Amino acid sequence: MLYVKDSAVWKQVTPYVKSGGVWVKAKQVYVNSGGVWKPLLKDPNYASVSLLVHGDGADGSTTITDNSPTPKTVTASGNARISTAQSFFSGGSSIAFDGNGDYITAPSDTSFAFSGDFTIEYLIRFNTLPATDFNVWHTLINGGISLYQTPTRNSWQIARSGQASALSFSWTPAAATWYHFAVSRTGSTMRVFVNGTQLASGSVTTSFLQSGFQFGRDYLATRWLDGWVEELRITKGVGRYTANFTVQDIPFFNA
Repeated sequence: MLYVKDSAVWKQVTPYVKSGGVWVKAKQVYVNSGGVWKPLLKDPNYASVSLLVHGDGADGSTTITDNSPTPKTVTASGNARISTAQSFFSGGSSIAFDGNGDYITAPSDTSFAFSGDFTIEYLIRFNTLPATDFNVWHTLINGGISLYQTPTRNSWQIARSGQASALSFSWTPAAATWYHFAVSRTGSTMRVFVNGTQLASGSVTTSFLQSGFQFGRDYLATRWLDGWVEELRITKGVGRYTANFTVQDIPFFNA
């Protein structure tokens, strides 16, 4: 983040730029170093990022870009597409899912298999509340990690797909509301956060398998997400959150 010194104290600040006569938070600030423009705002764990999908692009586009250090081809299926109808950020965009066959997939990659620390996080807004007995996302394999709403509404699990719950928690989301969701493991402790508030924690030493990563379609391909998603970031090797935190109010950094 960006800091300034005020009365001998370093304080965090958010830079703004003027766009169309309106001051908005800057997505990135650059400085010229040795004749090369370099990003000033950086993610100290960027090198560990497996997937970084902002949901940026032209309205209606089916091109989903991965801005991670090792970009992967993200495929939009059904009517999944970029939409400017909704975004957590003023003037932004997100990925829209219509609840009928829409999902996105990243191909098999070892960076989606987790035996140690990791973080999976994103911004989500439900148009209609997700179905029960539904995996919102998963790593496409029996024994992979998934976010699962059980047959009981508002009862959730970070689960080992097709096998067992790793961590159970209660969450009552509302439609038409943006949420930051994160699951983070550090050591043997896994934690779930919504809007920076910890909902659950527990000892989870499970190794999760992968055959790619899928968002928006149930593991059995019978239910789909109806809503919008952006700032999907997967970090392998780093549990970013160990206590309540303030959600970043500008997009994640591409460096």
